[in-house]
Amino acid sequence: DIDCGEGINTVMVPPAAKAAFKELDFEMMRPYPHSVDVKDSIIQYWKGYCPLNYKRIVLCDGSVSGLYLINRLFLERGHKLIYIDNPNNPTGQAIPLADIETILAAANKNGTAVVIDEAYGEYIPKKNSAVSLLDKYENLIVARTFSKGFGLAGLRAGYLLIPECLAPYIANITN
Repeated sequence: DIDCGEGINTVMVPPAAKAAFKELDFEMMRPYPHSVDVKDSIIQYWKGYCPLNYKRIVLCDGSVSGLYLINRLFLERGHKLIYIDNPNNPTGQAIPLADIETILAAANKNGTAVVIDEAYGEYIPKKNSAVSLLDKYENLIVARTFSKGFGLAGLRAGYLLIPECLAPYIANITN
């Protein structure tokens, strides 16, 4: 069970994350948020689940800044946007991928974007992540962070995985 109500990693930092953090070259973060190395790592992390490229990855100052960016892009009078925490905060309950796909398909028919906030996504298997649905639905955006599962809240690093068709619009806001 996970208690997402604390808003922090209550099960401590995994040993592999601690070791990786000790060897982290902070110079690679200097050009943040446009670092190719960070994007390469994200592409490698999701290899086998979704073919990603640089355009589909938006690096953010924590996933919350990614959510602000999505709001700036989509929210206007009369526009609908579906937002889902998965796993949920504070219950820790995970929505089955089949149910998320049902929501995506229905929302797609109505031209509605769906944001799956996977801030606690490291607590569910990768195969249950909405990331695996990115190639199937152009209305899906996945928000991820390094704060919770990796215990790196102080680094303020997160990212959005977006459909490629949104890349020029997000670039207009971020550049």
